[in-house]
Amino acid sequence: PGPPVSLLPDENSSKGGGGGGGGSQQKKKRRAYVNESEEARARRLARNAERMRQKRATETEEEYRARLAKNAESNRRKRQNETEIERSLRHARSAARERMRRAMETPEQRAIRLAKLAERMRVSRANETPEQRAIRLAKNAAKAKERLLKESPEQWIEPTCPISDIPR
Repeated sequence: PGPPVSLLPDENSSKGGGGGGGGSQQKKKRRAYVNESEEARARRLARNAERMRQKRATETEEEYRARLAKNAESNRRKRQNETEIERSLRHARSAARERMRRAMETPEQRAIRLAKLAERMRVSRANETPEQRAIRLAKNAAKAKERLLKESPEQWIEPTCPISDIPR
């Protein structure tokens, strides 16, 4: 069969491309985890998650804002280059994650999430102009109308007798 073939990118073929400075460091990190067991991977990820939790717990409001701004900029750059398929996949994954998160949340967490959402809505509505309010209400009315048109009147009527008994 021949010698084992590495699944990692070839060192020589990747040298020609004009990349950033930290490319080989990333390869070394990836290489370190190639033969890692599932248990070792789980331990490493748990350690990383705990380290990030501690780091975030001690960060100042200023550092938090800077981190959010940096992440937002990074996401903007990524999204500028993504294809339509990648975008739809990202949306589908995000929706699945959100459904999973909501399915696992406790009643207290749900109450907190809904309270935060209500507060965000109050703030955004307090800051919107009359034109923005009119647009929002028009969109909501259009959605409601669309929902109403999708439903059939039969859904609202409870049959008192079997359908087979109704004369045609």
